[in-house]
Amino acid sequence: LRPVMDGSQVVSFYDPEATVPLVTKQQYHSDAYDATQYGITPSPDAPFFSSWQELSARVPRPAILQQGRQENSEWISYGYDYKDGYGCMAGIYIEDAIYSDSNGHAKHLLETTFSGWCEFTYDCAMCLRCARISFCERCEDSTDLFFCLGLRNCNDCFGCTNLKGKKFCFLNEQLTEEEYRKRLAEIDLSDARVLAEWRTKIASLWAKEFKRAAFIRQSEDVLGDDIEETRDAYGVSIRSAERMYGVYGCLEAHDIMRGFYMVESERAYASADSINCSQTTCSLLLDHCINVEYSELLRNCENCFGCIGLKYKKFCIFNVQYTEEEYWPRVDAIKTAMLERGEYGEFFPYSSSPFAFNASHSGMMFPLSKDEVQRLGARWYEAPTAAVDAEDVSAIPERLADTTDDIVKRRFRCPETGRAFFYVPREIARHRELGIALPRVHPIVGRLRRTAQ
Repeated sequence: LRPVMDGSQVVSFYDPEATVPLVTKQQYHSDAYDATQYGITPSPDAPFFSSWQELSARVPRPAILQQGRQENSEWISYGYDYKDGYGCMAGIYIEDAIYSDSNGHAKHLLETTFSGWCEFTYDCAMCLRCARISFCERCEDSTDLFFCLGLRNCNDCFGCTNLKGKKFCFLNEQLTEEEYRKRLAEIDLSDARVLAEWRTKIASLWAKEFKRAAFIRQSEDVLGDDIEETRDAYGVSIRSAERMYGVYGCLEAHDIMRGFYMVESERAYASADSINCSQTTCSLLLDHCINVEYSELLRNCENCFGCIGLKYKKFCIFNVQYTEEEYWPRVDAIKTAMLERGEYGEFFPYSSSPFAFNASHSGMMFPLSKDEVQRLGARWYEAPTAAVDAEDVSAIPERLADTTDDIVKRRFRCPETGRAFFYVPREIARHRELGIALPRVHPIVGRLRRTAQ
């Protein structure tokens, strides 16, 4: 819980030590929110990033940031167009997802990461166009899989790796449908002990299996991994794009250098988390913007420089409104001074971020030690361990059938992080549908494991 400017307390994705002022999501999206009231007019000779941090300390951010249309998705962050989402991070065009991150065009997801055009998945990573799969990684165009790695065009397989066009295979052994169904019926994944045994066994098998050096499909003149329908590019996780250089997680975009999570955007440099944007430089969290530089959290803006939190604005500098005639010479003066100081073209320093490194998406993508984070100039946050009233996970019934609805009223202590966690009703219902035992760790543990994969 974090306090917002009206004095109330709300759930926030900013850690308790962050000093940035906050407003509720509803206040941020209301017509009453106008970030130009927090504008500043520093001298062009003042170091740009010092002026930026002065502005940043004044402009309220939404306690939880969401983009696009949202329906029944109160507890997601950075997601664009979510319906029935809970505890998710990033992603675009998602329906019915729990604890799932960075997915696209997908629905009915539980603890799924970096997957697209999938449905009814559980604990999966980097899968494409799959349905009814659990504990899978890097599978494509497949259905009804358990513990599978690198399958393509397969269905009804368990514990298999690197197969193409197969069905009814168990640990890469071809079976008849009758034999396969019988073996599957003998494995009770609703028992946590059985599930733990299979997790250990599969991890050992996967460690010995070869992995494709790169997942590149229907692309030309590309270098990197997880690239599809793309040409003239290098980076990771690029789809339907061209002329992309040093990028990550970009979809339906072109002419971008050093981009991160750029969707349906073009002509960007060192920009991140933006959708439907053009001509952006060193900016992040933009939605339908044109010609924006060194700005954050702008929506439907045009020709803005060094701004935060603006909506439907143009010709603003450090959140101050100017006429078009005033704007261009002022911007030229600022950029000339930045070039002389060697600032222009450099992204924001770690010290300017309101987030603690280890409590952010960066900490999940690139885990670093506390000393490494502090050497970067970033902030570190020590998450509290579980309170004394949190139960040990040994109190969770081993068999899913022995779990009652009252379990959602209890808190448990994660054996790996020491942090408290709890189950939500939708999560329990999904596990019962799947017939798979409940996880016994904090959701962050699964997130880190899938991201590392």
